[in-house]
Amino acid sequence: MEKFTKENKLNYALILSGFLHLIFIILIIVNSSRFKLNKGSQGDKDNVIDAIIVDPSAMTEKYQPQKNQGAESKLVLERQKKEAQQQSEVLSKKQNEEQQRLKILEEERLQAQENEKQEIIKRKRQMEESHQRLVDQQKQIDAAIKKAQEEQKQVKLAAAKAKVEAKRIRSEIEKKAQAEQKRKKAAAAAKKKSQNTTKNIDQLFDALASPQNTPKIQTTERGKKGSDTEIKSYLNQIIHAIQSKFYDASLYKGKTCHLRIKLAPDGKLISIREESGDTDLCQAAVAAAKQAHIPKPPNKDVYQVFKNASLVFTP
Repeated sequence: MEKFTKENKLNYALILSGFLHLIFIILIIVNSSRFKLNKGSQGDKDNVIDAIIVDPSAMTEKYQPQKNQGAESKLVLERQKKEAQQQSEVLSKKQNEEQQRLKILEEERLQAQENEKQEIIKRKRQMEESHQRLVDQQKQIDAAIKKAQEEQKQVKLAAAKAKVEAKRIRSEIEKKAQAEQKRKKAAAAAKKKSQNTTKNIDQLFDALASPQNTPKIQTTERGKKGSDTEIKSYLNQIIHAIQSKFYDASLYKGKTCHLRIKLAPDGKLISIREESGDTDLCQAAVAAAKQAHIPKPPNKDVYQVFKNASLVFTP
């Protein structure tokens, strides 16, 4: 709307300037015509004067008004010329003012165009900066989301590792507890085995000292028993061999079985039978003894003791 108003003002100024120039030209033409008309009339009168001979004094009196009229015409012409010049100066001044005004309007129009151009550039730059800020913000949001996802992934991995580690530690604790329990059971079993071994040895010595076994002991090649250490050691080997094939010992806790065994010189089991005690335990012990590998006696004296001996078995 502002641009349209400025263009209307410019058109109006151009029209006004042209109209004033037209008036100025018309005035100049009119004044010039009057001047020629007056000059022509005066020439005709001079011709008449030349053709007629008159009294000079009378002619002076007669043509004095005409002379005055010519002076007045000259004054009028000068006045008109002066007025025309003044009008021309006024018109020129107005024209200059109009040109100056038009120049100012043109400068204002150009300045407005430049301002509008700069405003468009400014808005475009602001839009580009705003767009870039949005792009940067989106990048920051994407980076934050990616970082959060990575942290969540790391947390899940850490939780999984912690779960595995906790499971491993719990398994180790359970294994250690089981191992400790087995160790305690083994220690208790070893202690009990040692006690049973001692008891078996004592019983074996008692049996060997009885009248039934005395002739068998005396029939050795040297005619004497083996040492107590050798007998105890070999008895432990026999019991250990039987226990190595004996399973589910906890089922027979607190039970006892008396067995009669017969061995060959190389330690091979010739026979084994139940003499007394818990029947189930004795059956399991006989089965274990038949599967066991009993070592060879260290010497003939020890063999003479165990070739037909009685022992007490407690798991």
